[in-house]
Amino acid sequence: MTINPYQMLLNAISSLTQPLFAQGRLKANLSVAQSQQEQAQIAFEKALLVAGGEVRDALADCQACSTREEARTKQVEAARHAYENSRLTMQYANTSYLEVLIAQSAWLDAQLQQTADWLEKQQSGISLFKAVCGGDKVILNRNIQEKIALKGNRFENCCIFASIKNRTNDKSNNTISRANRKSRIVHHYL
Repeated sequence: MTINPYQMLLNAISSLTQPLFAQGRLKANLSVAQSQQEQAQIAFEKALLVAGGEVRDALADCQACSTREEARTKQVEAARHAYENSRLTMQYANTSYLEVLIAQSAWLDAQLQQTADWLEKQQSGISLFKAVCGGDKVILNRNIQEKIALKGNRFENCCIFASIKNRTNDKSNNTISRANRKSRIVHHYL
């Protein structure tokens, strides 16, 4: 194998002069790349705002449900006491059975509303989890699910990053790899 100095000189000259002749194309490629970068930044900021809003709304729902649950528990307890008092009043005093039935009906209605509030609280917890982790297609391993169940009140500390990462990822990414990244993020904050 022999080295041809003439060929080396031609290669060097062509590699040095090529940018001079392709300057218009390089500038156009630069402007296209800059506009794509700007679009990506705008998309990221939009995803950040949307994810933050979803998490904020889900947290507000969870807090409202917790407040309602406490009030409903007091209502159920008061209705139970009213029922017990009306039953005892009927037993030892002169009142009708209708008053007992009305008090019992109020107690059962309060329990029914308490059950509906419990369901709403569970659904708001699911909404919060979806908002934090980025949607319906989140797959977590069993260990992470147990930690979230044990520390349910602390998963509010999960960062919004998991939700943003899902919204800015390309759709062609593998769902399992996204779930693995998210489970690592959720695991970090538990």
